[in-house]
Amino acid sequence: MMAAILDLLAAACLVGGAVVIALAAIGLVRFPDPFTRMHAATKAGVVGSGLVLLGAGLALGTVAALLTALAAVLFLLATTPIASHLLGRAAYVAGAPIAPATIGDALHGVLDRKVFDIDPARRTRVRRSPAPMPEETAMTPLTMPMQAADPAQTRGRDQPAPVRRIVCWLAGAACQRQASAVALEMAQATGARLTALSIVGADDGPGRTALPAGGGHWARWLASTRRKRMRHAAAHAFAEFQEMAGDAGVQAEARHEEGGLGMLPARLAGADLVIVPAGIDEQGEPARAADELAARMATARLAPVLRVAQAPDSVRRVALLVGGGPGCARLAHAFIHGGLWPQAEVAVIPVGDQPERATAAALGQIELLQAHGRRAAAGDPLDGTMAPVDVATRLRRYDAAIVSALSANSGWFGAVRTDIHEVAADTVPLLLLP
Repeated sequence: MMAAILDLLAAACLVGGAVVIALAAIGLVRFPDPFTRMHAATKAGVVGSGLVLLGAGLALGTVAALLTALAAVLFLLATTPIASHLLGRAAYVAGAPIAPATIGDALHGVLDRKVFDIDPARRTRVRRSPAPMPEETAMTPLTMPMQAADPAQTRGRDQPAPVRRIVCWLAGAACQRQASAVALEMAQATGARLTALSIVGADDGPGRTALPAGGGHWARWLASTRRKRMRHAAAHAFAEFQEMAGDAGVQAEARHEEGGLGMLPARLAGADLVIVPAGIDEQGEPARAADELAARMATARLAPVLRVAQAPDSVRRVALLVGGGPGCARLAHAFIHGGLWPQAEVAVIPVGDQPERATAAALGQIELLQAHGRRAAAGDPLDGTMAPVDVATRLRRYDAAIVSALSANSGWFGAVRTDIHEVAADTVPLLLLP
């Protein structure tokens, strides 16, 4: 009789534990944010696993098995609440999304929540079908005429100049003001037509990217929040650009577009030069050199790209970094065709791990520059065995540099060597990518 009762209790514990674990699995799939999912997961870890352990101990029917099961349950009861508390605290502090249906935030003002892409001033709202994303506070395409230029400041416009159309990218980045200043100064000096441009993507989510259960909603929400932030940054950059253009007396056009970087070929068609702030990607977020918007534009070869980290008072010394790659062969030609900084001294510097090839290419480009009346001379070569601080010291004397890419590292071997191009991006105020 006792054995039958123990078997019934064991079966009930095993079935009950399995049901609790199944319900917790459904909760992990259905619940909308990490905190409610954690609530479901802890039920599986304590109640579900505890019932299964007790059922196994009763089914075995020995004192040792039952004591082992009880010890395991006590261990779960002692550790799972602590672990879940620490995980929940870490998720909250790190800025994990909170479900829109959450009616209160008891930790608001108690813990320092380092929010990333999350709006801390959210309002309680009823769960409903999401509104179409393209409609949310979208900035309409606009054209803003600026103050006309003073004729006295544009007296050189009748003279031929290679640069006739300049596009300045507006993203509201840390270097945005410097990029706008360089664009206005070039437009004033050359009489080129200046257009300030910002483009906000229209994507509603990650597309075909694999996502965890419930991640599609948050991906769309984060994309919407990112677009709102980009629009706010663009509006601030527009206002700043308009003020600077008015102070400089430069006639300019400002445009904002909704539709993503797929519009770039049409918007940059016919541009002689695109001026881009340093250190940002296509979403206006900080990025390493290889992932910057300037690098992407240069790879697409839509137009020569001038990456601006600082606005120098004048450009008197230019470094032309020549490596052994095919892109380096056209640096001098693109520099001459662009007509930038005609009075600057140009130092043609061989870089890379193929010194003979780089030196030969540098000599050929020196001859081409001198044939077009440029003051060009050979500079001391740079290679990846040099320390980054030594490379930066050598490059710090230049106001601008002409490079084929922002980063030349590839593979593990490249990662352990000094990338001359990345050091140049961190050191030289202006980088021209033909």
